[in-house]
Amino acid sequence: SVGDTGWWSAGVENFGSGKTTVVAGTATGGSGAGIRTFAGTNAGDITVEAGTVSGGFHGILSTNQGIRATSLTATGLVTGGTYGIRTSNQTGTTGLTIRATEVQSGGFGITAANFGSGETTVIATGAVTGATDVGIFAIAGPDAGGITVEAASVSGGVGGLRAISSGTGATSITATGMVSGSDFGILAENGQTATDVTIRAVDVQAVGNAVT
Repeated sequence: SVGDTGWWSAGVENFGSGKTTVVAGTATGGSGAGIRTFAGTNAGDITVEAGTVSGGFHGILSTNQGIRATSLTATGLVTGGTYGIRTSNQTGTTGLTIRATEVQSGGFGITAANFGSGETTVIATGAVTGATDVGIFAIAGPDAGGITVEAASVSGGVGGLRAISSGTGATSITATGMVSGSDFGILAENGQTATDVTIRAVDVQAVGNAVT
């Protein structure tokens, strides 16, 4: 267990050339994040393995400006005031993977933004909730490959699940439970360089467009 330091519970900044690894059973942050990781331009992989995580603003916050991949795994409940899990891979990185069980947030549930190369993968086996915004939001930039989202139930104040790809691969979305939102349930957008879009869903509900 990692205790509250007032801003974040576990905060790691790596401006070196090696890997950044955080392993925590329980991490409870104050007004900032439960777990926060940052990798500088010469750093390697970011790996986070956690159980239950909570923070006033972010549950888990990860920014990778390095030359390798980001992998975040949370086996317990992750909560944040504005973001449950928020990740950003910048140019030069090589892939982004999030595996979560249950995520709750007052804003966005899970956001995965990959502006590097490689695949963008979000797997959530439990309920993901973004109360005022989007439950799961995945973005692939122009150098990235495909987007894969595998979810159970997802809900958001604006939309349930959104994927935007400007990359070169396919977009695949699978939801085995209910997906719900106000403006949209599931929204997938592939740019001109991307390939297939595949959506498999059981139950999608929205005031606006259910699947678009």
